[in-house]
Amino acid sequence: MAQTADDPAWDQPIEQAMARVLEVLGEDIGVPAIVFESEDPVGFHGPIISSVPSGDGGLRLFDAFVALAETPGFYEVKRGRDARPDPGPRP
Repeated sequence: MAQTADDPAWDQPIEQAMARVLEVLGEDIGVPAIVFESEDPVGFHGPIISSVPSGDGGLRLFDAFVALAETPGFYEVKRGRDARPDPGPRP
């Protein structure tokens, strides 16, 4: 991933994705952010996680976000942090 940081081929896709995030979530959102495209798109700031789940754990986390996105009126959930980020081994 580091070698792509200076690759201008990524500029436009990233700018387009961020424009969509801002369109759906508004200007006061941070990153990371996720947008679920549907008839009525919804998105969230996050997820912010201390360790990256894989396999079934990753699928459960994604499914939980989908459930929140499909819940009318859901706004936010947050808790204190007790661990530093641990992204796991680099590929």
